[in-house]
Amino acid sequence: MVVKVSVAMGVRNRKKNIIKCIKSLINQTLSKKYFELVITDYGGTDDLEKSIKPFYSELNIKYIFVKTSLPWNEARAKNISIKNSSHSFIICTNADIIFEKNVLKRMMDIVDNNKKEYIYLVNRWDILENKKIVLSLKSHIGDFQGFHKKNWLGVRGYDESMTGWGELDGDLRLRFKRVLDKDEFWLDENHIKIFHTYHEPKFNMHDLRLNWWKSKLNHFIKVNNPYFGDKENISKTPVIKNIYLFARVSNFIYNFFNRIYLFINKSINNHLKKLYK
Repeated sequence: MVVKVSVAMGVRNRKKNIIKCIKSLINQTLSKKYFELVITDYGGTDDLEKSIKPFYSELNIKYIFVKTSLPWNEARAKNISIKNSSHSFIICTNADIIFEKNVLKRMMDIVDNNKKEYIYLVNRWDILENKKIVLSLKSHIGDFQGFHKKNWLGVRGYDESMTGWGELDGDLRLRFKRVLDKDEFWLDENHIKIFHTYHEPKFNMHDLRLNWWKSKLNHFIKVNNPYFGDKENISKTPVIKNIYLFARVSNFIYNFFNRIYLFINKSINNHLKKLYK
């Protein structure tokens, strides 16, 4: 029996990027009856649904809009998409990713032939500002994570207390190993190619470091409450759990000592410059 796949993503105000992603999925060699695209628009203001409606006749698309003024929460948006998916296998991706035409077919062939269940990962290719394409030197795990939906349920999904960008995908991967004893399977990036569309990066380093601390605390606590992935009870899923007060304090300490380090380092460099003049 052929395993069917749901491509799941969360988005907010990335209309230009997601249309490129949708077009790449329309061109997949895998038959449309074997996959769907589930999009959760987490409070976007760009009237995304109007722009993607013309593609409904070409691809099985589920569009979910969550009305909220809360901070960007990629984890919750992805969980909502997965909870509303129809198929047993999930590929989580981002709106700025373009799939080569054979990606889903080759991916599902691998899943069909593997007896053991894994979390599947692949390195992306970056489309630079000058249109040059290079293999990313960093591991951007969140651009492609494939897994069986039952295993996502087994680890209670992405940690919805993580707001902003960063760490939620790595945290999920670590919990697959720690909680379910599921190994990673790194796909050949020359065989299964995904491309990252160029855009100006927007990172909040405070959120990133805070999410890192949360990931560490997830070694000892259970992630999410029973409402994870529930778009109707969004207010019952806290943005920041009280148990993460330690993370906030640790982040403050990190910033304090990092500033001292940078000040001392700058002073030493200035002294060396004067010394060797």
